[in-house]
Amino acid sequence: MQIRLEDFLIALVNDLGVFALLTLGYGTILGHLERGPLRFGCIGCLFGAGAGFAMVSGTEFPGGTLIDARGVMLALSGPIGGPLAAVVASLVASLVRFLLGGDGMTVGIVLIWLTAALGLAFARIVTPGGRPSKTRHFLYLGLLICLPSLTFFARSLGGELGDGFGEVAMRVILPLCIAKVVGVLALGRFIAGTRKRFIATQLLEHQALLDPLTGLANRRSLERNSDAIIDRARRRNEPVAALVIDIDHFKRVNDRFGHEMGDTMLRTVAATILANLRAGDAAARYGGEEIVVLLPRTGAAEASRIAERIRAAIGREIHHLAGTPQTLTVSIGVCSHRGDDLNFKTLFKAADEALYRAKDGGRDKVEVARQMQAAA
Repeated sequence: MQIRLEDFLIALVNDLGVFALLTLGYGTILGHLERGPLRFGCIGCLFGAGAGFAMVSGTEFPGGTLIDARGVMLALSGPIGGPLAAVVASLVASLVRFLLGGDGMTVGIVLIWLTAALGLAFARIVTPGGRPSKTRHFLYLGLLICLPSLTFFARSLGGELGDGFGEVAMRVILPLCIAKVVGVLALGRFIAGTRKRFIATQLLEHQALLDPLTGLANRRSLERNSDAIIDRARRRNEPVAALVIDIDHFKRVNDRFGHEMGDTMLRTVAATILANLRAGDAAARYGGEEIVVLLPRTGAAEASRIAERIRAAIGREIHHLAGTPQTLTVSIGVCSHRGDDLNFKTLFKAADEALYRAKDGGRDKVEVARQMQAAA
């Protein structure tokens, strides 16, 4: 028996179609599931299903041996999705091979687990970070996974064919190896490209929500996060506090020492604010030298204490500007509220009005919004 060129090319095209569908599925999983066991398990199911489809549409040789592209999906399941994905893919593929039956079933199941193990070991030992990304990685992996199938294939057919084994090797085994190497190269590059685009998109989205100067969230990010914080507070009838923090006389710093020194001081103030917040609090540069903080589950008294701690910490910082030690002060407006009418817009407005009263009252102080007293 031999593999005709036209049959080989048709099978290769069909496999490329399966690879494209796997790539689409992989991209969907990345986009909808957070990194963790569920994502890795779904990747394993996806690659296992691909291997199962390959077996169903494969070619059966003497001795019940199936020739198909399952090895491509199994070899890549571990490098792409980690140990959990490799195990899940192997389980799914083994179930399909068991249902297909045949004399070569046991050997086929052994090959399934061996191929997945080889792919996982290759990723951990050879590639940086345990994840192949370059063409040569996929080329080496494709060549590696040819070895176990060739060994079992040779043992299965060698005794029956005798002197004719060399001809079978050229007409069957060689095309099989080429298909495996090409398959790993194709699917590996498809998957690597999808992952690269996903990471680039995530990075752009992350950067779009950060203030590049201070490293704090920006206004857009805070307003987006405020919805979740306030919705949760409404459901639980918990208070939420807002702090509006403004650096006193910051324009004078920029005018006297330059914007570069002003930027340095703004970064220092932002770092000091973060150092005095709790886990779960949200801070953002809202505009200019104004920083807004949302404090979940925080009433008036606690919010005022946090604001005073921030004000005192910033006042203790010594900044050396043009060889002269300088200190900064901040004014802070505070508002806390709870109830069904709680929303970010009115909370921010009340805290902002309190800030202006703090500035009118001499600066370097914390001012509490008047309506906050009843909300605490």
